[in-house]
Amino acid sequence: MLHRGWLRTDAGQHLYLTDAGEAARLRLRAMVTELRAVVHEGISDEEYVAALKVLRRMVANVANLADPAEPAGPADAADAEART
Repeated sequence: MLHRGWLRTDAGQHLYLTDAGEAARLRLRAMVTELRAVVHEGISDEEYVAALKVLRRMVANVANLADPAEPAGPADAADAEART
């Protein structure tokens, strides 16, 4: 992003958006909003939330395979709440 001129650094190596970077951020935000609308077309909020819960549970299941000693995570609590 530095080479595109979207960011600049100061003497302390802190990064800041340039005017071009802010313009790019706004364009990207609009593109993401439009894409999200296309992807979610025909899917209710309830269906979307349910899908996220399932995906979180799947991620937690895979994580538990890698380290079965890991305690249950937030996905477990959300899944338990959804089943009640």
